[in-house]
Amino acid sequence: MCSSDLEFEWVDIGKVPDYWQAIRSVLQGDVRQVQVPGIEVKPGIFTGLNVAANWDKINVSGPIYVGGMTKIEDGATIIGPAMIGPSCHICEGATIDNSIIFDYSRIGPGVNLVEKLVYGRYCVDRNGDHFDLQEAALDWLITDVRRQDKISPSPQQKALAELLGTNFALKAS
Repeated sequence: MCSSDLEFEWVDIGKVPDYWQAIRSVLQGDVRQVQVPGIEVKPGIFTGLNVAANWDKINVSGPIYVGGMTKIEDGATIIGPAMIGPSCHICEGATIDNSIIFDYSRIGPGVNLVEKLVYGRYCVDRNGDHFDLQEAALDWLITDVRRQDKISPSPQQKALAELLGTNFALKAS
């Protein structure tokens, strides 16, 4: 029998909790020979190219990674470990706390995401439990930035969102 010491670390990401932990581990520097991509714009804050953000007007604590071409409005909060994919839009008053946001996601004003994965029309918690934002009629709060039809919430949708902790005192976009 022969063995060899390999210079990499195997990280299994077969299930949502595994993927979640892998992203956290990379962001926290716990995976050998894997660096957080991008440039470090502030301690623990890494970005891809052409990120539109005024870091002095965003509440942020790392480690976080923000993909290229993402826009983060003043007054947003991002608490790491967190990863925001490329071409996203994080609106004023939105909170991304220990969450993973996939490409082309728009997180509306006042939305509070804690320990969530957002991809497409789905929102998933760290255990893999999920719901379809479109079926839940919440796709006006969290949606695809490329979506052409801008949906205005009904009074019932606003009431439901407020029960979920969304703050609508902020401007709508």
